[in-house]
Amino acid sequence: MRVLLCTYSAGYGHHKTAEAIKDAFLKINPDAGVYIVDPFKIGRPGINSLLISFYLQMVKRAPFIYRFIYEKAETSQNSRITAFWWKVIINRKFCQAMNTLILQEQPDIILCLHPFSAIAMRMWKNSAGKSGPVITGLLTDYTVHPFWWQLDLDGYFVSSPDLINDMTKHGIPPRRVWPVGIPVDSTAGSYRDKAAIRRSLGLNPETQTVLVMGGGLGLGGLDEIVRCLGTMGQEIQMLVVTGANPAIQENLTRLVAGVITAVKVFGFVNNVPELMAASDLIVTKPGGVTVAEALATGLPIIVWRPIPGQEERNTSFLVRKGLAVLAEDLQELVPKVRFALKVKSKAGHDLALANKSAARHIADIMNKTYIN
Repeated sequence: MRVLLCTYSAGYGHHKTAEAIKDAFLKINPDAGVYIVDPFKIGRPGINSLLISFYLQMVKRAPFIYRFIYEKAETSQNSRITAFWWKVIINRKFCQAMNTLILQEQPDIILCLHPFSAIAMRMWKNSAGKSGPVITGLLTDYTVHPFWWQLDLDGYFVSSPDLINDMTKHGIPPRRVWPVGIPVDSTAGSYRDKAAIRRSLGLNPETQTVLVMGGGLGLGGLDEIVRCLGTMGQEIQMLVVTGANPAIQENLTRLVAGVITAVKVFGFVNNVPELMAASDLIVTKPGGVTVAEALATGLPIIVWRPIPGQEERNTSFLVRKGLAVLAEDLQELVPKVRFALKVKSKAGHDLALANKSAARHIADIMNKTYIN
């Protein structure tokens, strides 16, 4: 068994998901060849860096532009302009690089964890004129962008049974859609002694704890959240994860000295399941992987400043199902935190979404459907 997991480097959730799937494959077959790659880094490294830089600056400084582009793409995927730009990006040089990669790794299955990588690999396969390998896609959000169903991949792994109809009504056969959830770290939801974890993190084991996250890049105005919740005093304590954003981490480290609530500030971490297990509530922008980890932990979720596009769609989905609460401004934040801590929420009660075995299910389905 040889599997190529294709990610995209804008954000960190896709890579975390790929690692979880790789671990699951290797548990089934320790001799399997499972490789994680970003096709754009290999085939178009220069333009890839420009695209990622443009995306990051857009979501930080001009999210309304990203919303416009996202919504436009939802309604005009087949436009000549869109098709032209993809042909510019997925050029002969890119296809030659993919030919070399496929020849080297000899995958039976390609699993794409981002629509851009799925588009790239489908265009490569079409240009190569070959029958194999099988190309599948994993949706790591609680929505379906037309990019996915218009590609007509060999199989789709979706985050919720609710999304099956979104796929099948656009011509994807039901037998090619599996509602498995979003794969998460195998340790998510496995910690049991909350007090012991809090002690290990230097926290008061008896005080209710709020985890604040802004994704891998520390987006969403973390300083505003800390200032706001910092007025709650000894009522709570906070864990704040700034991700790969040293400037925000430095600013917050200075800021917490002036608030009356106990706050621990972290940069980029690899122990998110442990931090979630120490917490009673998470305030976060709703990236699909972060939400999946919170659901697997049974952690109540307050959504804060979703990125336009997929995260706004995630928010609508979660709020509609009663799995999260949206705080629209700072005036709502403290009362909603107090209420959520008092009554708890339904986080993790939807077993179809809080699927800790999603990665294993994907590996099993691929093995049975495409290998054996």
